[in-house]
Amino acid sequence: MRRSHDGAGGLGPLHLVSAWASEQGIALGQIATEEKSNEITAIPDLIDQIDIQGAVVTIDAMGCQKEIAKKIKRGGGDYVLAVKDNQPTLHQALQEFFVEELDDLEHVPHRRHETHDKGHGRPAAGAHTDRVAGLAGIATTENPLGDRYSMRLVIVSDTHSRHENLAPLSGEVLIHCGDFCNGFSGDEDDLVCLDDWFARQPFDLILCTGGNHDFVAQGRHAAGRNVFQNAVYLQDSPFVFRSVHFYGAPWVPQLQGWAYYLSDSELKVKWKLIPDNTDVLITHTPPWRILDSPTNPRIHAGCSHLLARVDELKPTIHCFGHNHASHGRRNTTSTAFLNASVVNSQYEVVNQPFVIDP
Repeated sequence: MRRSHDGAGGLGPLHLVSAWASEQGIALGQIATEEKSNEITAIPDLIDQIDIQGAVVTIDAMGCQKEIAKKIKRGGGDYVLAVKDNQPTLHQALQEFFVEELDDLEHVPHRRHETHDKGHGRPAAGAHTDRVAGLAGIATTENPLGDRYSMRLVIVSDTHSRHENLAPLSGEVLIHCGDFCNGFSGDEDDLVCLDDWFARQPFDLILCTGGNHDFVAQGRHAAGRNVFQNAVYLQDSPFVFRSVHFYGAPWVPQLQGWAYYLSDSELKVKWKLIPDNTDVLITHTPPWRILDSPTNPRIHAGCSHLLARVDELKPTIHCFGHNHASHGRRNTTSTAFLNASVVNSQYEVVNQPFVIDP
């Protein structure tokens, strides 16, 4: 803190570490560094004082430490840490990684953003490169099913009629967690186009449940019609494939007037239908406080009754969507939770499908 020193009294300047919520423009916490210490030791103490579950924590290069990263993950957050050349091995490894990855962008439309400023009186520059919306790739993740099941799972959600913008997919089982249509502005064509796309996908099995935007699917099922010709529609439905027990249900809380909305009491009944032997649970709504924040990490839109049932069942995988801003993965000792939303809040395809290889 500038001008906080007292030379006559032999006191050095006061060093503070603050946590700042960038979207809200408010300070979440502040802590002073101990005498003869620095920010590295203060940052973990500050993290302990605030709720970071579902948040992305950004810290400058001073905070690029293994223990700080682990503490953020244990708190349920994700992190973006700056790296400078005072960590030469890590700095070089990251440079080489991005050089290799940028070579792949030569023929791919992308954006590049550079910043130039004078932090601490020294010139500084930064660059950010990303693929344009509509060209999401594929992220491969470790297989929580273990060696018992030899199959590739590909999981998507919330495509909102933008399924054609996904990169080519392949595997044994394709899972769609709902919101393939566009709510009140959607029509039969949205569903027909998705079904045609399903027919072209190289999978042995395609499983799909509905979401709150999928009025057409809800209407077809209620009328006794097949929802899809080229996929298995799951509505309170189990499905066994190669000894893996799948179960899908489209129900959502809170959104009265939207497709598949149910009251609290109705939701309790529906979630109790999930079989005890379910390996892969497919829902549209997330469980409460697990990858369920629409924008603000302090707001939660998941279902507490679903969470209670998942805690009882402990499925190996629970995949869902609904909250676009919470795309990602969270592991517990028993379950891998996957929010597979591929679009952001502007309905641009920016997130990668999950691919789980055997």
